[in-house]
Amino acid sequence: MRDSGRQRSEDEKLAQSTDAVADITEMKRVEAELASASAVMRAVAENSPDLVYVKDSDSRLIYLNPATCRMLCGEAEDFLGKNAIDLAGDTPQARRILENDRRVIAGEETGTFEETFTGPDKITRVFHSVKTRWLGKDGEVLGLVAISRDITERKRVEDELRESEARFRALADDTPVFIWQADADINITYANRPFLEFLELKDVSEFTGRGWESRLHPDDLPVVHRVYSEAVRQQKPYTLEIRHRILRTGEYEWNFFKGVPRFVGGQFAGFIGTGVNINELKLAEAKLKESEEVLRAAKERAEAASRAKDKFLAQLSHELRTPLTPVLMTAAALSEDASLPEDTREQLAMIRRNVELEARLIDDLLDLTRITHGKLTLHAETCDADRMIELAVDIVRDEARQKRIHLTADLQAKHRTIHGDPARLQQVIWNLLRNAVKFTPPGGHVRVTSRHGQRLAGCSEPASLLIEVSDTGIGFSSEFASRLFEPFEQGNITGDQRYPGLGLGLSIARAIIEMHHGIITARSAGPGKGAAFTVALPMALDGATGSVPAQRENDSASEPEESLRILLVDDHETTRNVLARLLRRAGHDVITAADVRSALSAAERATFDVVLSDIGLPDGTGFDLMAELRSRYGLRGIALSGYGTDEDLRDSAEAGFVEHLVKPATIQEVRQALRRFAASCMGVEEYGTADF
Repeated sequence: MRDSGRQRSEDEKLAQSTDAVADITEMKRVEAELASASAVMRAVAENSPDLVYVKDSDSRLIYLNPATCRMLCGEAEDFLGKNAIDLAGDTPQARRILENDRRVIAGEETGTFEETFTGPDKITRVFHSVKTRWLGKDGEVLGLVAISRDITERKRVEDELRESEARFRALADDTPVFIWQADADINITYANRPFLEFLELKDVSEFTGRGWESRLHPDDLPVVHRVYSEAVRQQKPYTLEIRHRILRTGEYEWNFFKGVPRFVGGQFAGFIGTGVNINELKLAEAKLKESEEVLRAAKERAEAASRAKDKFLAQLSHELRTPLTPVLMTAAALSEDASLPEDTREQLAMIRRNVELEARLIDDLLDLTRITHGKLTLHAETCDADRMIELAVDIVRDEARQKRIHLTADLQAKHRTIHGDPARLQQVIWNLLRNAVKFTPPGGHVRVTSRHGQRLAGCSEPASLLIEVSDTGIGFSSEFASRLFEPFEQGNITGDQRYPGLGLGLSIARAIIEMHHGIITARSAGPGKGAAFTVALPMALDGATGSVPAQRENDSASEPEESLRILLVDDHETTRNVLARLLRRAGHDVITAADVRSALSAAERATFDVVLSDIGLPDGTGFDLMAELRSRYGLRGIALSGYGTDEDLRDSAEAGFVEHLVKPATIQEVRQALRRFAASCMGVEEYGTADF
């Protein structure tokens, strides 16, 4: 008995020992699993882009992952034991974070928070924080565990989206245009305030289903269904002009709508569009149709008036030029006669300059007409700007000398070639110089310079050439600066009628420069303080030498020329007699006629080399005469006329004239034309487009 009891006691001890070993083994296994799980969680925390941190019951950091360290700009040991106020200072942001921590630790709240924190880098970030109370094994509160995600960018985008939506709604509601959105079944899902007010609705919800159809004109409803269905099928934009009934009046008003497809996630979702009330436009169109005949008649009258004006200017030009021709021819010829006394030749040169000035004023009137009708043409070539400037200076030098004005040129541009019409560009430079001399009192200074400038907008040339004409003259006030280049503004701008001229030169200069893709500007410090005009032209860097318009007046009148038998036809007796005398003095055989009939009679009695004829004749035109003489005798001719429009030059060429000289012309110009004619008869081609 005693032995069996002892045996049971030993067996029980062995069993208890075995159970203890098993318990220890299980405990070790659990501890190992917990350690493994802790390592996994730590690895997750260490590699998480979110902020993972643990705080004790006093809200002090006892663990923070690398992402948190990066945000705080330091190492973990720098921040352990610190709370939000320690890290960011006593700010509303830090106090709010501490309050959130306190509520979580106290068990008052567990969940998510939106927290703002400004770190050491002075960057304010917004975080979405999830905080959970941390309990010990015995349930005691140890602190909290938190994960915070940086949502700063998301908040910025959300704020911008809200602002954009608010801005869109404000703009949409304030615009006078209807803005709407509809699904694929024509159900209105959005309408801005103007559209709702027009339809006398308070909210888009009142667009129940497709109840809006009851507001359409019965004739327009089928059109809407057809157009919208086709637009849905093709998923393309559409437009509609339809009528809506106004409830308060019962009348219909026209509206124009345009819709464009709307896609959501790549799927067609309907249309968004705009609309505008066009009822007034429709009423105006109806009235316009009623008055079409009146408008057409008014247009025809205006065109007729314009043609009459052009015809009047052409006739005026002819009547003014014709009596100037004998004066200019005589003065030009005698001013170069070395047998006359010097003072007499100077007086004749003065007469010549004033006649040429009068002719220039007439040319300005015709140029203005050409510019107005877009008919001013350019004959472009490579030009030497310095040579054009020097020639223009020579032309005004005598006038400047008479007024005791110091005229100087300072041409510093190394590259001076430009591409343009040399005659027109010289006209601009001459006009600026002449204005400077005219508006500068005796003893003053006029200076012309050239230099390089920057590339002009819209031009391929890499640089520009700047030509500036400055003076110490009367200047102008800033209020008139914008009107300087307007036609007929000279008197209004200067406020002084002592200065002659029509006020056309600058407006023509601007048109010519703009046709060359350049600009012209003016500046002045004020009345009495002088002025400066600057022309900027694209510069051609091709190394070409360039040319300038020929100085026909300076060509030697004594050059040998072939004697020609000339039929001279002009109804102006003085012009006819003076020109005949000067041509005979040059060695030509001249027969004169005053009209078409006598010219044809002379051609029947004698043979001629060339016809020199006016255009406006008492019993016909020079065109008719030239065509008849060319048909009968194969004659060619040179026109000499006060008519100088583009149409006149074109008609001259068609009639058979090989050249067209515009009165007043000098005897030198006539003789040069005859020399070119003689050269062409010998097979030397000297005529080109520039002659017409």
